Amino acid sequence: MAKKAAQIISFILHPAIIPTLGFLLLFQSGFYFSFLTWEAKRFVLMIVLFATGILPLLAMALTAINPKFKPGFETGTQRALPLVFSSVTYYLGY
Repeated sequence: MAKKAAQIISFILHPAIIPTLGFLLLFQSGFYFSFLTWEAKRFVLMIVLFATGILPLLAMALTAINPKFKPGFETGTQRALPLVFSSVTYYLGY
């Protein structure tokens, strides 16, 4: 039971999901963003989801498919490429 709860919490608090959830909470808070139209909010959410969720996960998947990399990303050099790519997409997204 505790392992299942830990997996659910880990999924909800995944770094690819947190920025999108944060923007959803900001948009629903009622201050500062209340003057934006729904289309503008949706556009911002799509950019945030794409830049901080989809692209980094895609980079992880592509490096996992590559035969040079082991699926576990055990060494630092194997983790560096997805981390750099994720950092660049986070920067470009904001």
